[in-house]
Amino acid sequence: MQSIWRKPWFYVALIFLGFIMGWLVSAWLQIKSSFATDKERFDASLEIIRIIVTIFGGVVLFLNFRTSNRNAELGESRLITERFSKAVEQLGNENIHVRLGGIFALEKIAEEAPDKYHWTVMEVLTSYLQEKSPLIEKEKSEPSSDPFSSDMEHEKFKKKSSSTYLTPPVEKDVQATRTQYSKPIVEKDVQAALTVIGRRDETKDRGKRLDLSRVDLSGAILDDNAKLNNANLKAAKLVCSNLCEAKLINANLQAAKLARSNLRGAKLMNAELEHAEFNLANLFGADLTGANLSQATLNQANLKGATLNNSILILAKIIRASFDDANLTNADLKGAVLDSSSFKGSRLNGVNLSDADLTNANFLGAKELTSRQVQCARNWDKAVYDEDLRQQLNLSPYYDEEIRMRLGLPARFEISELLLIITFDLIQVMPIDQLSSFFIFLNKELDRLIHQSTQ
Repeated sequence: MQSIWRKPWFYVALIFLGFIMGWLVSAWLQIKSSFATDKERFDASLEIIRIIVTIFGGVVLFLNFRTSNRNAELGESRLITERFSKAVEQLGNENIHVRLGGIFALEKIAEEAPDKYHWTVMEVLTSYLQEKSPLIEKEKSEPSSDPFSSDMEHEKFKKKSSSTYLTPPVEKDVQATRTQYSKPIVEKDVQAALTVIGRRDETKDRGKRLDLSRVDLSGAILDDNAKLNNANLKAAKLVCSNLCEAKLINANLQAAKLARSNLRGAKLMNAELEHAEFNLANLFGADLTGANLSQATLNQANLKGATLNNSILILAKIIRASFDDANLTNADLKGAVLDSSSFKGSRLNGVNLSDADLTNANFLGAKELTSRQVQCARNWDKAVYDEDLRQQLNLSPYYDEEIRMRLGLPARFEISELLLIITFDLIQVMPIDQLSSFFIFLNKELDRLIHQSTQ
């Protein structure tokens, strides 16, 4: 019944029937009228017969129209079914051009008959990708995307950086690291299927979820606002892929591999990213509001200007990553490893740093960071802060000029120059009998300052 109410012909038939009924009632009343002559009654009777014949003819015409329309619909449906079957058959052809033709033919069918074939086409294409490009377990010879994959490598890095206040790598360093790996080449038919899926009309999905789990899409291009909202990409491999400005809202990317991928400006709000790998990935300006990155790895990742409000990064491994000018309001970094990561100019209001490792982390210019937040972390005294925050934390200022220059702090006198000036001034005014005590005190202070500056 609901489908009939939606048909426009139903309302046309209803109006026509109302007009005929009014005509019929008018003629009947004229026959029954006591004031009507015999001729008028005869004419009214003929009018009723004409109305009945008109109704019968109208019904015949309507049934003929419905039959013709139904036959046309069946013919069109049969034609689309034949086209669909042929397109699916083309996907199994050995010739790449035939397969490409089949993929784009399926896209056309989904556009022409969305109610019947839109989601069917999407399921066919996702199944094709799962069969054509399944995830193969990593071979032993394949290099790891994580430069700090082992605890030994991480410890070596910590020892090397502990005395030099290493800051996150500059862009050319990251680019040099990326070039150590050859970029995977995605097959043309796989790329074509992804392109069709990415530019589909997602309003026709009707709440259904694309299944691209455990698919190897390394090197694929899904930029230009590719629509993958709510998609299931669990354990998918997207190494070196281009997801620039892609829409991945509420997507499932648990344990997905996105090393060296480009996610610049991507929409990842409320995405499931637990155990995902983003090593050397570009997430510049990405929106990860409410995303769950628990135990994810983001070593040497670029998150400059990213939005991570209310995101969860519990136990995440984030070594030498850049969060410069990012917004981490109310983010949860409990137990995360932030070794040598940079938070210059980032907003850290309400960030949970409980038990996080802040070794050599750079918080210069960080906004709304309090001493209370910092002191909940591990190795907080080994991180880099603005001088006013260092005073609140009872940490000594940076005296070594080389370290200050590396951290972008204004230059100071070196310890030796400063002490010489003070000593020279004091000797001129101090009594001779007090000089001995003064030099003993000076020696102790010098040892203390040197010890603090080398910690």
